[in-house]
Amino acid sequence: MTGEAFARYVAENWGIEGDHPFVTSPDTTAFRHPGNKKWFALMMEVPAVKLGSKREGSVTVVNAKCDAALQSLLMQQKGFYPAYHMNKQHWLSAVLQEIEEEKWLQLLIEESYRATK
Repeated sequence: MTGEAFARYVAENWGIEGDHPFVTSPDTTAFRHPGNKKWFALMMEVPAVKLGSKREGSVTVVNAKCDAALQSLLMQQKGFYPAYHMNKQHWLSAVLQEIEEEKWLQLLIEESYRATK
């Protein structure tokens, strides 16, 4: 999945367009609840080595909130890592270029949307 495809998925399912909260990182996109403005997904470019990925260069990462049970399940799937730059107990990073089954990413985002509402 690409970053554009991910943004389309969020827009189609929740009618939410991302915003760019960091002046120093204009490519970072936050997807927030309309009411409370809490983000349920944060998409950014990260050097792959920061996640322990074997890829070279940068990867597109989506950070999302999830409970321990879902985190344990997803960490067994390709493309999921302990959260980059977030609380690793409550957040997970998904490398879009590595995910083989989009259903796992969709499950993560749906859970994050519910957990942050």
